[in-house]
Amino acid sequence: MRVEGAADLAEGDRAAASGDGERALRCFARGAARGAHPVAVAWRTGLVHHLRGQVDEALRCYDAVDLATADPDVDVALLLGWRAAARWLGGDLDGARTDAARADEAARASGEDRALAAACTALALVAAADGDRRWNAIHHDRALRHAERAGDAVQVLRVRSNRGSRLLEEGRCAEAVAELDRALGAAEPGAAGFLEALALVNRGEATSRLGRLEEALRDLEAAAATFRRLESPLVAYALGALGDVRRLRGEVALARLAYEEALLAARGTGDAQALQPALAGLALLLADDAPDVAARAATEALALVAPVSPVRALLAAGAVALAAGDAPAALGRARAAHDTALAQQDRAGLAEALELLAASGPPAQRRGPLAQAADLWQEVGDPVGRARALVALGACTGGEDGLALAEEGRRDLGALGARDLAARAGVVVERLGREPLAPVRVECLGAFRVLVRGALVPRGAWGSRKARDLLKLLVAARGRPVPRDVLVDHLWPGEDPRACGPRLSVALSTLRRVLDPGHALAADALVVADPVALRLDLEAVEVDLELFLRAAARGAGRAGRDVDEEALLDAELLYRGDFCDEDRYEAWGDAVREQARETCAGVLRALADLASQRGDHDGAVRRRLRLLEADPYDERAHLGLVAELVRARRHGEARRAHGRYAARMAELGLPAEPLTTG
Repeated sequence: MRVEGAADLAEGDRAAASGDGERALRCFARGAARGAHPVAVAWRTGLVHHLRGQVDEALRCYDAVDLATADPDVDVALLLGWRAAARWLGGDLDGARTDAARADEAARASGEDRALAAACTALALVAAADGDRRWNAIHHDRALRHAERAGDAVQVLRVRSNRGSRLLEEGRCAEAVAELDRALGAAEPGAAGFLEALALVNRGEATSRLGRLEEALRDLEAAAATFRRLESPLVAYALGALGDVRRLRGEVALARLAYEEALLAARGTGDAQALQPALAGLALLLADDAPDVAARAATEALALVAPVSPVRALLAAGAVALAAGDAPAALGRARAAHDTALAQQDRAGLAEALELLAASGPPAQRRGPLAQAADLWQEVGDPVGRARALVALGACTGGEDGLALAEEGRRDLGALGARDLAARAGVVVERLGREPLAPVRVECLGAFRVLVRGALVPRGAWGSRKARDLLKLLVAARGRPVPRDVLVDHLWPGEDPRACGPRLSVALSTLRRVLDPGHALAADALVVADPVALRLDLEAVEVDLELFLRAAARGAGRAGRDVDEEALLDAELLYRGDFCDEDRYEAWGDAVREQARETCAGVLRALADLASQRGDHDGAVRRRLRLLEADPYDERAHLGLVAELVRARRHGEARRAHGRYAARMAELGLPAEPLTTG
C-alpha cells in the first residue's frame, strides 16, 4: 500500500470514530485512488454504512472485492467478520455461518485482537441463531477481551450490547441493565451510530421489564430518533418496544401508532425479528377493541419462521382467542407457549404462559399456575408481571385474602405507571370488595373506554361513531347541560342545524342503548335530556376524570393539614393519560385536558417529594421523569431528577440527566445550575 493511501485510511478511521461518516467515506475513496488495498477500503467503507444501519449498502461494499485469492490477514478477517454480521441482520444465516468460520480462520492467522474481536462476535451471532446459548456466551466473552485489548470502542459497545441482549432474553434484566450501562457509558456520542441505538433499545426493554417504564420510554424514543436520522429500517426494533411500553401505560392510540410504524419499517426488509414482537404487541393491544385486526396480527406473527422464537406469537394468539371467548383454543396456545419457553429457558415467556394457562383453564385449576407465575416474575425481577399475576391470583382466591392480593397488585401497577392494567385490576378489587359495580363507568383519561357493569363495550357495539362522540362531549361538560345546537355544531360542523336535529336524536337513542342494553333503567337515568340541552348524570355514571380530580383535591390537603398520600396515590393510579387522548387536537376538550394535566403535575410533584423524603429513589425518579415527559422545560423537575440520581449514587445517569437539563435551558436562552455531586 502506498504511504498516501495508508494516511488517507488512517484519517478516515479518525473521522469514522468521531461520527463523521461522510468525511470518512471521502477519505476512504481518496485512499483507494492512491493505492490503498481494496480489502482494507471495502470493509471500512462498508462499516460506515453498517453503523448507519444501511445493511444492504454495507453488503454491497463488503462484496465489492474478491476474497478468493486474498491471503488471510487482518483486513480479510475484519471484512468477513462484519459481513457475517450484516448477513445475519439480513436473515442470510447460511452466508453468516460461512463468513464467520472464514473470519475466525483469518483472524487466528493474523493474531490481531481487532480481527479476533470481529470474528468471535460473528461466531456468537451464529451460535445465537442456532439456539446455542453456551457458545454464544463463550464467543462474546472472548470478543470482549480482544476488543478491550485492541482499544476498539465500537466493538466494545457492540459486544456489551449483544451480551446485554442475551441477559435480557434469559430474564436477567438487572444484569442486562448493568451491562448496557457499561456499554453506553464507554461509547462516544454519535460515533457508533446504530450500535448505540440498538444498545438503547436493549436497555429500554430491560428497564421496562424492571418496571421503570419512564426510563424505558426515554431510551426507546432516543433510539427511534437516531434510527430515523440514519434512515435505518432498524427503527422497527425501537418502535416495537416503544409500543409495548405505551401499551403497559394505557396509551392505546400512541401504542398502536408505534406498532404500525414498526410493521411498516420491518415489512420493507422482511425482518422477522422486528415483525414478530410488533405483530404480537398489536394483537394484545387490540384483542378487546378490534378483535378482527388483532386476530390477523396474531395469525401473521405465528406464520413467521426462524430465527425468531414462537413464544410471543403463541401468547398473543392465545390472548386473542381468550378475548373472543374461545377458551379451548387459548388453552392450546398456552400449552404450546409453555413447552417452548421451558425448552428455551425463557423464564419471562414461561411466566406469561402460566398466566394464560390459568386464564383459559378450569377455574378450580387456576391458583397453582398463577402462584408459579408470580414467583417466576419475582425471580426475573419484573414487578409489572408479578403485580398482574397477583391480581389474577386474588380474583380466583376470593375472600379477604383474595382482596388483599388484588389490592396489592393494583397499587403496584398504579405506582409503576402500568395504568391500563391498574384500571382493570380496580374492577377486580371492586368485585372482591363486594361493592356494587357502577352501572356505567367511563374512562376518558388516556384511551376512551366504556364499561357497562364491569364489561368493556367494544367499538363494534356502538354502530355509530357519532353516539360515542356525543358521550365524549357530555363527559367534557362535566355534568353541565350542553345545548343541543352546540352538540350539533361539534358533531356535524358546517351542516344545517335544522336538518341535524333528528340525527342528534338518533345518536342519543344509540348512546342510551349502549349504556343500558337491557333497558333496565328509565330513559333519563344516565343521560338527561330536555328540548334545549343534554347532560350526563354524574351521580349515575362513574367517570374516571371526576374520580381523579376529587382524589387529587383530597390528597392536596388543606391549610394546616398534611397531604393525604393515599389519596394522591389513588389520583396517580387514575391518570392513565391525557383527557380523550385520541381526540387530543379537538378544541372541545382543551379546557378539561389542561385542567387534568396541571392537576396531575401537582400530584406527581407531591408524590416525588414524599418518595424522596423516605429514600425511595426509584419512586422519586419515576415521578420526575413523568413530569419531564409532560413538560421537557420544567427546571424544577430537571433539578429534582439530577439530585435524586446523585442521592441514589447513579452518577453516570445524573451527568446525562444534567446534560439534558442544560440543553433544554440553552434552548430557552437561560443559564443552567451547575452539577453538584456532594
